[in-house]
Amino acid sequence: MVIVDYMDYMDVLMHGTEKEKYKQSFSLLDIRGRNKVTYADFINVAINVTRMWSAAYGKPGESLSINH
Repeated sequence: MVIVDYMDYMDVLMHGTEKEKYKQSFSLLDIRGRNKVTYADFINVAINVTRMWSAAYGKPGESLSINH
């Protein structure tokens, strides 16, 4: 994601309709562009968000353990 994509995403989240917000959020999770989100896709996004959050606050990233 580049800054323009981020700005477009934030614009929709702040000013878009409910339908546009759902579509935008789904596209964020649909990392392969297949019009579906698998459990593995969701976990991948969750792990990356956790790592990004940890890096932003200067704390070492904690291992995100997912038990099925």
